Parts: sequence; structure tokens; C-alpha cells
Amino acid sequence: MLKRLQDDCQLAIITLFGTSTVLGILPFVVYRMGRGDYLVAALDAAITVSIALVVVAAWRSGGTRTPALAMACINNVGVVASSILIGEGGLLWLYAVLMSNFFLLPRRVAAAVAVVQATGLASLDALFLDAPHAASFMVSALLVSALSWILAYWTERQRQQLEDLATHDPLTGLGNRRAMEQDIRKALLVAGRHGTSAGVMMIDIDHFKRVNDRHGHAAGDAVLVAFADLVRESVRKLDGVYRLGGEEFLVLLPGVTEDGLGKVATTLRTVVASRLATPDGTLTASLGTSMLRPGDTAATWLSRVDEALYRAKASGRDRVCSDREPAPEHGASRAQEGSRVATSSA
Repeated sequence: MLKRLQDDCQLAIITLFGTSTVLGILPFVVYRMGRGDYLVAALDAAITVSIALVVVAAWRSGGTRTPALAMACINNVGVVASSILIGEGGLLWLYAVLMSNFFLLPRRVAAAVAVVQATGLASLDALFLDAPHAASFMVSALLVSALSWILAYWTERQRQQLEDLATHDPLTGLGNRRAMEQDIRKALLVAGRHGTSAGVMMIDIDHFKRVNDRHGHAAGDAVLVAFADLVRESVRKLDGVYRLGGEEFLVLLPGVTEDGLGKVATTLRTVVASRLATPDGTLTASLGTSMLRPGDTAATWLSRVDEALYRAKASGRDRVCSDREPAPEHGASRAQEGSRVATSSA
């Protein structure tokens, strides 16, 4: 449970606001029932139960967009109804609701709701002693909304920056091994549910070590960046491109056919051989390909493409090998050498 909250920021927000709302309102249900104020107690109870159901739905469905919208609607309708029923005491809940809107809704929508609520409630004479009192309420509500906008904006920006650092290779900007493992798991889930196809390519730059040895690591880094750009240009935007480490890369192609996978790999090999420049000329690349098969795990799928890449390198480099091709008769197998692909993502 804790790991899921850590991995899903929006689910954590829904859970935090939902739990806080339930715990905050529940005592008032008991209090008002004891005083015989059954109408307001019923409203508070309805809000409490509805919010609890939204939190449960978010956990069960795995989606957060609809639960977040539902929670925001319940909060906003509830605070308006409470303000009308119990007067100024109900207005005190508005500030918490306004703040939560900027974390549950798109910021522009939350801002529009804040303006409508603040001006609408301020126009109800029964809630305020006089016009200056109503104006003070409206200004304070809008100030809380402005500060909430800023807080939500910077929170989301910092979260995105941290996520980028955790899932992207700092040199090439490609996804890293962690991002690959996450996307492989998603591809397996989608294929299992909908029967869609998917393929992977594992790529290794041939004789890359010579560039570092002869011209230094700065030149090697420039080659890696150029190679990453070539790969991005050669695949679709929906395809995932990852740097596994050193000069080894992987491409995840959802929805591709086996014939299409082979064509993409061949095209990429040709592009690299003609355009990947170094001080000593162009470099080539070896590629292994593998289609997702029924019953595959991440480990078995990646192991097959790893073996295919080894066959491409063992049979002369600058070529594409599918996992369906027979292993070469000479040389040790990739499994004997020890696979370089982690199987922890199984």
C-alpha cells in the first residue's frame, strides 16, 4: 500500500484529502445528531460516506482522474450547501475546499470554481453582517486560491523534475533501465488484457570502446548523444527508447508486427552505419529483435532479445538478428557469458 502511494502522486492526494475530510467531518455528524440538528447531520454524513466511497473506488479501479473529479464535486457542493444551511460556520470549510481543488482539478478549472464560489457566496446577504464583511470574505477566498495555485504549480513541477531524474538517462535524455522496466510491465499488462502485439529491439554500438580509448570520453559521450538522436528519429513517437548502460540501448515498440519490427531494425541499422560519425569515420550497430509471446514475463522476453543481440555480434556485427533465428555454431552462448539484462522486472 505504501509503495503504491509513493508511486502514484494523484492517488496519494485523493487518499490524503479524502481521509482528512472523513476524519474532520465525522465528529460533527455525531455532535449534530446529539443536538437534534438532523438535516445538517444528514448532509455531513452524506459527504463523509461519499468521500469514503470515492477513495475506495480510486484504490480499486487504479484510475484517479474520475475519483478526483468526483471528490472535488462532492466537496464544492457540500461546502455551498453547508454555508446555506448553517451560515458563517459553513463558510469556514470553503478555504480547505478551495485549496484541495487545485490538487484535484486542472488549475484553470479550480481557479474558475474559486471565482464563482467566492463571488456567489459573497452575494448572499444572509451570510454576512454587511457589505465590507462580504467583501473581506471574497478577497480572502481569492487570496487563498491564488496561493493554492502557486503551491500546486510548484509541487507539480518539482514532482515532474524528480520523476524525470529518476526515469531518464542524464546524458542522452532517453529513458533509463527503471523506465524500461515500468513500460515493459505495462506492455505485458496491455497485451494480456487486449491481446495486442509488442516487440523489442536491443542495440549495441559496435567497437564503441575504441572511440573512448582513442579520443576520450567527451568524444564518446558525443557519439552516444548522436546515436540516441538517430534512434529517436527512426522510431515512432509512441515507441519507448531506453539506454540500458554504456553503449547498449533498447526500444519497445507496442502494436508492431513481426515484419514491421524487422523493417524498423533494418532501417535503423542502415541509418546508423551511414550517419553515426566519429573522428575515425562512421560506426555501425548490432541489433537483436524479439516479439512478445504468450506466457512471456519481462525476464523471458528480455532474455530472448539479449540472446538475439549476442548472435548479431557473434556473427560479424553490423546486422540484425531475430530471436527466432538459430544460434551460431561457434562461440559461447550469451547465457553462458551471463546476461546483462536484469531479471528483477519479472
